[in-house]
Amino acid sequence: MAELKEERTANKILIVDTDAIVTQYYCQLYENRVHPIIEEMIRVQNYDMYLVLNNQGVPWVSDGLRQCSTGASRKSAQKLLMDMVEQYLYKQGFSDKVFEVGGNYQERLEQSIKLILRHSHIC
Repeated sequence: MAELKEERTANKILIVDTDAIVTQYYCQLYENRVHPIIEEMIRVQNYDMYLVLNNQGVPWVSDGLRQCSTGASRKSAQKLLMDMVEQYLYKQGFSDKVFEVGGNYQERLEQSIKLILRHSHIC
């Protein structure tokens, strides 16, 4: 994984946009299945913190691939993601590393920066 290489050379902080949990989320959302190789990747990944962006406060934007454009489907998809975070992180004892971030784009950015600075050892 390129992520492991970047981790070795990162200057104090490495931000990963899509991890194995998110990949598994899309497998379940689009293929309605759990992929065993991704399950193993989830088991071995270990991040210092995990930010979950909820889908409230920002509009749905079509990119030609995404589904879940209605309010109900967005809510259902968000619930699936949060259920998976609970399954994979909370039950493995990582609940103190998980933070839900919401609001508009600027608010998300500000919340994320504050959380990273508060929970990292760079300051």
